[in-house]
Amino acid sequence: MLADEAQERVTVAGSCGLTPEYIALVSDEGSLVIHPPGSELDTPAARAFREARTIAVPEVRAARAYGRLKMLAPALGYRSLIASPLRAPDEVIGLLVGTARARTTSTPTRSSSSSCWPSRPRSRCRPRGSGPGSRR
Repeated sequence: MLADEAQERVTVAGSCGLTPEYIALVSDEGSLVIHPPGSELDTPAARAFREARTIAVPEVRAARAYGRLKMLAPALGYRSLIASPLRAPDEVIGLLVGTARARTTSTPTRSSSSSCWPSRPRSRCRPRGSGPGSRR
């Protein structure tokens, strides 16, 4: 996910394993605002961007915040989420967000951020807009 120039929103710039419906859902108006008007509209991705640190949510349904996410995650097939900032030399420019179908049992450390996340087979990953029928 990459931030817009004003750093008001983040949008999906590339994906792996996400359905077009999911991408449309997380790209709708107001869903990925970096500074949302209230905690019910906040997301781990927005928080990771604002705080410039990795945010792990081992069990989305048990999270104290992220109201909308608690309803969407189970319907979209995942239980855990991790969001890590992508940094340029002087600023955060975007995020790397991963999800897992299983509940994770630990929080990632700075040096091993993927150690607690279930492995999955390699799949076709591509930048957004590079699929069949898209123009470049």
